[in-house]
Amino acid sequence: HGILPYFIEVSDRPSQWRLFSSALAGGTSISKEKLDTPAGAEAIAKYARQVGAPALVPDTSVNVKQVIGYRSILAPYCDLIAPSTEAISIEDDKLRQIHLAREVGFQVLPTWVLARPADAASVPADAFPICVRPSDVRIRPRFKVLLLRHRAELEALLNRTEFGGSVILAQRFLNAPNFMMHGVRSRTGKMLPPKLGLLAYVADAYLDGRSDDILAA
Repeated sequence: HGILPYFIEVSDRPSQWRLFSSALAGGTSISKEKLDTPAGAEAIAKYARQVGAPALVPDTSVNVKQVIGYRSILAPYCDLIAPSTEAISIEDDKLRQIHLAREVGFQVLPTWVLARPADAASVPADAFPICVRPSDVRIRPRFKVLLLRHRAELEALLNRTEFGGSVILAQRFLNAPNFMMHGVRSRTGKMLPPKLGLLAYVADAYLDGRSDDILAA
């Protein structure tokens, strides 16, 4: 019989679910303020039970961290198709990602962990230019990534940084293709194999001379 999708719109007004897709079977709305409370999670669970929905999939327009925090409230009524709290914490921690990549055998660029101004001296002179980025969101002032060409720039950055218990990561700057690998899981939780489109993307980079070699695992 197929799947009957329902839509929960985050809005203070009555749901306009018919405007989003003709494939939807119905919808409702919930305010952002209520969504961020246990009462909001209970309202979602009630709606899922009402329409017989076996699963809930949060999209990028909501705070996924907030939703997964209410997994225990939703669990009796529907499966929450979202990462675990542990997985989300890894996504937010760049240093932990590097450690995990090394553990599973990936080749990782030499990385210098900078936790205080004096750590600038740990970066060799021949490493510059370097890319630096915060390990997580505790670094102030916030930034995403910076290209630093000289040690003086690094020292100035570290002197004005409030670390808050976090660190800044430094790696050599390489003018190379930027590959972002995304894993997709099946409904059973098993990882799905890469498709030909991904393989073609890697092969094209090699054939076009944008990558010197290909590492297959």
